[in-house]
Amino acid sequence: MKKSLKITGIVILIVPFALILLFILWEVLGIICNDIAGYNQTDKVIKLSESHFGEVCSYDTFVGNTGNGNHVDLLSSCIVSSDKSVDEITDEFLKDDIDAYVISLAEYINSGDNELLENLDIPKDWESGSYYYIQVYDSAPFSDNIMGH
Repeated sequence: MKKSLKITGIVILIVPFALILLFILWEVLGIICNDIAGYNQTDKVIKLSESHFGEVCSYDTFVGNTGNGNHVDLLSSCIVSSDKSVDEITDEFLKDDIDAYVISLAEYINSGDNELLENLDIPKDWESGSYYYIQVYDSAPFSDNIMGH
């Protein structure tokens, strides 16, 4: 009888710690998967850009909360040099089922709403009209992960 009570007491002590450990491991797995998804998304944007319409001058990946709720977002940003138009570049992304925001870099910089350019290298001749800012936004696979809080 004493042995049974001792085992029950040990189980009662171990179960809460095991559940907490499982929760922490689940969150860590979510962080890893979200980071991988973000970098894969950016890699896809870069490969599509280079193979269809131009040279990628700079790129950045952001995985986390973009300020629109308590969830994790994937944000891929890049600057591309191309002789194509905004519509042609947008159409190339749509062919691959990617919803991309494409704007002339000069227009984007002159709009004043350019905090997303902080981590990108701006070309010296950005006013030439041959550079574009491309942004792809998506929700993360583990969107309710702690990264979003």
